Amino acid sequence: MSKALKHYKEKVERILEKYEDSRNDDLVLLARYLSVFRQSLIHRDSSNRAYVYLDEMNARKMPPSQTLANNRKVIQNEEGKYLPTDEKVRKARRIKEENIRNAEWRETKAEIVKPAVEYCEHKLPRYAMCPDCERKKPQGITDTQANPYYPH
Repeated sequence: MSKALKHYKEKVERILEKYEDSRNDDLVLLARYLSVFRQSLIHRDSSNRAYVYLDEMNARKMPPSQTLANNRKVIQNEEGKYLPTDEKVRKARRIKEENIRNAEWRETKAEIVKPAVEYCEHKLPRYAMCPDCERKKPQGITDTQANPYYPH
């Protein structure tokens, strides 16, 4: 891990430890980060509402929000620290993680269990009744058996 990323991780961990609401929402995490570590970027309007004025100079001082979110994920998912306090957030993140794991498993399974298809010299699936091939589908073989990619 680079020095800059480690620097962000330490700060994100301090925020997650001190402010429980930042554990549930990455936008709250960003707002807390700015209020704690980048106070010069926060301004107040006439009714005392906080805002961040982004010009080119201030935009360069903003922390990368994705870096903050990724550090939060590492701290919560891999290290098991400062987990979300909201049950809905915990459940939603658990579902997302399960969907990602299931998608990865399906991709792996698809690579392992590929149907064995023979091809003719014209690069068509065998028995596809290629007009240029003399090869014909043998008696008793259905289109689905002959060509697993046959449109049903």
